[in-house]
Amino acid sequence: MLDAFAPFWLFLTTAFWLFLLLLGIGLLGLFAELMTVRVYPMRPSLTPQSVLAVVCGAALLPPVGLALATACVYLGTYVCAYRRREREVARIAVELTHHLDPDRLAASCAHPAAGPRTDRLLAEWTDWLTDLQSSHLNCPALIYSASRGTLTWPRAAVAVLDAAALLRAVAPSHSPPQIPVLLAAGTRCLQEIAWKAGLVAGGAAVSLEYREERSFSDSVRLVVGAGVPEEQDRQDTWAAFQRMRSAYAPYATALEFRFLHRAG
Repeated sequence: MLDAFAPFWLFLTTAFWLFLLLLGIGLLGLFAELMTVRVYPMRPSLTPQSVLAVVCGAALLPPVGLALATACVYLGTYVCAYRRREREVARIAVELTHHLDPDRLAASCAHPAAGPRTDRLLAEWTDWLTDLQSSHLNCPALIYSASRGTLTWPRAAVAVLDAAALLRAVAPSHSPPQIPVLLAAGTRCLQEIAWKAGLVAGGAAVSLEYREERSFSDSVRLVVGAGVPEEQDRQDTWAAFQRMRSAYAPYATALEFRFLHRAG
């Protein structure tokens, strides 16, 4: 999981368990010393070395307890954040399985009868991307944790952002008002996670990641066929879509291929 930091974590784990082993041996020796004094009262009282061992043992217990508590809290935070992330990835995977690709997902959201459902999905995706950013920046181990299924979390993020960007590019004034918030949250999320991981991406005028086999004209026709009017020239629509997409898709691609594929 943490392949990039495996040597460090192995060393740290070994050192930590060695420390606990030595501490346990010391406390066991102290316990034996105390029991010996209790069983044999005529035995001389505790030596200065024994007193020093008692003091050291008492001094080491609080930091050891704090370290264990911190590790448990961190592990609990990691597990909860991972479950939240993968739960939403699974939901997006179900949507994509039903609609086949992000373009058809966008067309389904654009249908006039899908108003409440579209609002719910957009709000859900915005909350997920916001939580994704917060959890992955606070717990960087999540960046290197691969998704359970075939749909990775960067690709799931790109799928929902593509659907939103397509609607926004085709009909800026008729798209749901939640879309700019979703795009801003998703772009900021992927960029900051990539920067946290030390990745540099972006700068390309055209982003075709995960869309190499799809024609943009076909994508627009799907959305227009769902009842959304194309408000500008096709070339302007393409340029608007690429302006939005080039701000998030390259970062998702860098994250997926740099870490998740290598971890797999």
